[in-house]
Amino acid sequence: MQPDSRSYIRFAIYRLTERWRELDTTARAQALNEFAALLEEPHTEWQQCYSLVGLRADADFCIWLKTSDGIGPLQQFERRIRATTFGDYIELSYNFMSMTKPSAYAQRETDPERAKLHAWPDGAPYLFVYPMVKSRDWYKLQDEERGRIMRGHIAAAHKYPKIRINTSYSYGLDDQEFVVAFEGDDPAEFLDLVHDLRFTEASAYTVRDTPMFTCVLRSPRQLAEELGAVAVDNETSDAPAIPYYPIFMVADQKPIAVYGGGEEATHKVRGLLRAGARITVIAPTLDTQELLKLAADGAITHLPEEYDPDQLDGFALVLVARDDTSLNSRIATDARAKRILVNAADDVPNCDWILPAIVREGDLTLAISTAGKSPAIARRMREELTEYLAGEFPALLEVAGEVRTIARAANRMPDQATWQAAITPKLRALCVKGNVEDAKRLMLEDLGLPDLAEVGTAEPR
Repeated sequence: MQPDSRSYIRFAIYRLTERWRELDTTARAQALNEFAALLEEPHTEWQQCYSLVGLRADADFCIWLKTSDGIGPLQQFERRIRATTFGDYIELSYNFMSMTKPSAYAQRETDPERAKLHAWPDGAPYLFVYPMVKSRDWYKLQDEERGRIMRGHIAAAHKYPKIRINTSYSYGLDDQEFVVAFEGDDPAEFLDLVHDLRFTEASAYTVRDTPMFTCVLRSPRQLAEELGAVAVDNETSDAPAIPYYPIFMVADQKPIAVYGGGEEATHKVRGLLRAGARITVIAPTLDTQELLKLAADGAITHLPEEYDPDQLDGFALVLVARDDTSLNSRIATDARAKRILVNAADDVPNCDWILPAIVREGDLTLAISTAGKSPAIARRMREELTEYLAGEFPALLEVAGEVRTIARAANRMPDQATWQAAITPKLRALCVKGNVEDAKRLMLEDLGLPDLAEVGTAEPR
């Protein structure tokens, strides 16, 4: 780059949408990891990210980009952000575009850096940026008069040598005429500087110098952590992040597609086979011995292809077990267009339904969900409930099922409150000991149906 060649500058200022606050912790973490990785890539000659969390109501973070390769890299960066999962949950609140050029007022002999005004950031902890527009009267002044006024303005700023100015120009490129960016170590110094500049002669010709943004320098990972914390606070609410409606579905003989050939796909196939589903696994290769054997035995159908939207036709449900967020998004979009419900492993934004942790003890099945907040907690609950339910509950379920059948056959069904009252500690103790017949008699008595006890003994469920 030549010493005085011009560069393009972009300050992109974004805010999080309300939908972001509805995401669970896992989904936010995945989206932010992808976003941080994007920011760590070099897209322009200079790029820096800043946090505005808690500093403005209409902005959460800012990206400062600078390139001498034209507008293209600035547009490409925006396209890349929008293509991420995180891009679906942010809005561009403000966008200031400008170019560098030598100052018409700073003297090269006494202030060579301000004369060049290349807008090379120093990487100071704080950035203060705002758009500026001068009045038409300013441009009516003679060159010498404008120079005199501006030299007085610049002299006032020299009292604050730790505040670095980066001025760029937007004539015809954007709504403002200038984008003014100050860097510094202390917001108090900047406040004093702006206060002093209000008393200069040049200030009288300023039409607009708002909105102003106070930005805090962050690494990509630090920024991602802060943006995640914005939504973490929402988890203190009593309401779940996503209001799931729990159901138990009959999957027997339903055609279901599973994308992926690894361990996660194997786990999903195992559960679907138990429910009697007709499963097609779509993946170039099957990477587990279990899937290979199931395909060889004809228990599943293997379609050895890469993803194609036409594959979705005819399926009742789609499960995606591929570690590829962009592919998950494509499959989810295409499936929803065909009115097919889709589940993508560990990718909540691309899920119409989720798979809960399951506890099975005989005919008893419990489904556990934490609304995606903590799969680890769901697994721990499953383990503890499995141990807990291994006691009296299988026998208790058998007893209650038989008693219910007897009461229904006699057309004498108690109300729900009576049923609950009949599940007593004494009943549970009998079930633990395996005294099923005594338990049935006791339950019928507590339900007010003692005369049906013999029927229950003679006609088990």
